[in-house]
Amino acid sequence: MSEDADQGVALDSAKVSTQGCAQISPLAPQDFAPEIHRFFQRAYAVEARLINVRDFPPLARSCSAIQEAKSQVFSACTEAGLRGVIELEHQSGVVLIASLVVDIDYSRQGLARLLLQHVISIHAKDSLWVETATANRPAMALYASLGFEVRGEFAKADGLRMSRLERKRN
Repeated sequence: MSEDADQGVALDSAKVSTQGCAQISPLAPQDFAPEIHRFFQRAYAVEARLINVRDFPPLARSCSAIQEAKSQVFSACTEAGLRGVIELEHQSGVVLIASLVVDIDYSRQGLARLLLQHVISIHAKDSLWVETATANRPAMALYASLGFEVRGEFAKADGLRMSRLERKRN
């Protein structure tokens, strides 16, 4: 790691930044798919219980689907290793936050906020969109605290209520 990264300065060329004790950096899903899959399974199982849903679609995502994804991924790493992942999909001037997970042993320690702040900083000229379960109050509060606004609500085929949020470009 460079001296600048140790001091918490964003490095444009590698899009690496350190914030507090976590380092945020790009991650190649094809290289870390098994570990990402384990995070997804643990974190989304907790979310499914939180929103009281039995059949939660993110839990059905396979390791190979993660490996083959064409998304942009950033990781949050601590001294203990990989602890959080945010996955982005680019769609004509809009960036969709497709996934945001933190190792459940590190939840409520600010890693999701750090990942989101990093994405906001590097995508300041893009609109950011995310969809999350309306009943997921912690996620809704986190997004609202970072300037995301509810743009709509809808029900999925299984009846799960979802909120669509947007953070407009700077």
